[in-house]
Amino acid sequence: MEERFRILETKYAYQEHEITKLSDVIFKQQLAIDKLEAQMKKITDQLRDLGFQGDNAPNQPPPHY
Repeated sequence: MEERFRILETKYAYQEHEITKLSDVIFKQQLAIDKLEAQMKKITDQLRDLGFQGDNAPNQPPPHY
């Protein structure tokens, strides 16, 4: 019986360690997602300021026309 408890405690400790590692990975991924979303918003705002609307080209013709 004592051996079974030791095995279960070992498995529990391993699983707890793995869950902690996975949680750290998820946290880092969320930070990266937040950073990318902020960059995307900044780029979108800059494009809007330049007159770009959706999937269409800017409203003005290129300078060589």
